[in-house]
Amino acid sequence: MVGRLAAISTTRLTQQPAETRIDYEIAATSTGKLGSLGQPVLRSKAKEMEKPFAGQPRGAFGPAGSERGS
Repeated sequence: MVGRLAAISTTRLTQQPAETRIDYEIAATSTGKLGSLGQPVLRSKAKEMEKPFAGQPRGAFGPAGSERGS
């Protein structure tokens, strides 16, 4: 077997007075050759993708109370 990748993702949305807080956690494990060679690459890429991902919801929904569409 070349390897196996398993991941579990949990996301929590918490309403706060002026915003919605998003907390997320991802646990991934890899085994076999994929794990021994790919784990550092996967971890590095995940860190790289985290900041742009975190900014997406704010850009997509805009400030509270703004109208979209029309």
